Amino acid sequence: MHCKKCGSALTDDAAFCPSCGAKAKKRSKKPFFLFRFFLNLMSFVLYLVLMVSLLATSLLADAKILTSSGGIEAIMTHLVSPDQAPPATAPAMGAVGVVQLSSAEVPGDAPVSEDTLVEQIREMAQQILGEDTPITTEQIHSFIENSTLMEFVADKAASTVENILKGEADSSPLITTEEILQLIDENEQVIEDTFQIELTEKSKQEMSAQIDDALADADMNALLQESIVQALQTTVPGTNGMTVQDLLGYVEQLAQPPVIALGAALCLMLMGLVMWLNYYQLHRGLRWIAGACITAGSLLATPLALVQFSPALVSGILPETGETLQLLSGAAAVIAPVHYGMLAVGVVLTLVSFVWRMFARNK
Repeated sequence: MHCKKCGSALTDDAAFCPSCGAKAKKRSKKPFFLFRFFLNLMSFVLYLVLMVSLLATSLLADAKILTSSGGIEAIMTHLVSPDQAPPATAPAMGAVGVVQLSSAEVPGDAPVSEDTLVEQIREMAQQILGEDTPITTEQIHSFIENSTLMEFVADKAASTVENILKGEADSSPLITTEEILQLIDENEQVIEDTFQIELTEKSKQEMSAQIDDALADADMNALLQESIVQALQTTVPGTNGMTVQDLLGYVEQLAQPPVIALGAALCLMLMGLVMWLNYYQLHRGLRWIAGACITAGSLLATPLALVQFSPALVSGILPETGETLQLLSGAAAVIAPVHYGMLAVGVVLTLVSFVWRMFARNK
């Protein structure tokens, strides 16, 4: 071994050069090259297994998130929010689309468009606030955007979906007068600012009878229940006739917390094995792990990004998706942290491995 600064000969155990005093660079004790080849081969095999394990565990986590009450509520919020909906695309001939709240049918087969829903809400508000209060469609759109109305509707829809998946029949109305009054209390300032009125305790008490009549006239409970049932009975493209309800029920049974925990434990064990196989160059082991995360994250994030940012492209490539793009977009927004997070973890680990390697070389 020789000094890297002055070239003087050094003993194997020398810490400093006796000639110039420079710190001696220790020679790395790498295993025999045939053994290194075997270790690299095993690392590659574990990289593939880890990648598959990460994909499987992430998909199980997706299923758990999507079938949870919070996930269902987030999807429903996305579906009923016009600002978050992707550009409308015409479904292919014969394609089966999701029945949205904006295109659902009330009893009697009367079509309900988004404008019709806004008009129904306007009529309800007019009935509740009184004929003397002028209410425009623009005010209703502003109220929907700034109030908690959509979150309220989404929460009700999520509860109904959960009950249907569990096979629990519930004949009670989705929306009651008491809940509407509570919603008014929560959004009192928004109501006053939007409709230019002043709400008093007396006026809120007088609203109870008007709310009863408004709910009955608009038949909002029937509208929501019919929309949710039709949406759950929609056939999912590419699943041999499986409905949304069938698919959600299946993944809910599979994605149990113990199974997800077992998958996460397997991933951690595989990461530990990769690091152990690269004991002589730990930064290389970290790079194998980062590669698995980046590959799995890319496979997970790419379709998600297409649905979220290029819905027209997806509709052009897969015309059978039709109006299911809005449902897919809502689901994508819910599971985005898992998919993009996997890719981000891989990128961070790659950077750490390169920094680690630079420090190891300078020792």
